[in-house]
Amino acid sequence: MTYQQYQAVRRLVHSCCNYQDGNCLLLDDGEECICPSLSATR
Repeated sequence: MTYQQYQAVRRLVHSCCNYQDGNCLLLDDGEECICPSLSATR
C-alpha cells in the first residue's frame, strides 16, 4: 500500500458513519470493538 493509498483509507475510516473514537459501532455488542478497517491500515 502506498502512502497516498494509506492516507485515503484513513480518511475513509474516519468519515465512516459507524466509526466513533476508534471503535466500530456496528460490531459493538456491549464492549468496545476496534474498527477493523482502522486496525488493517496500521
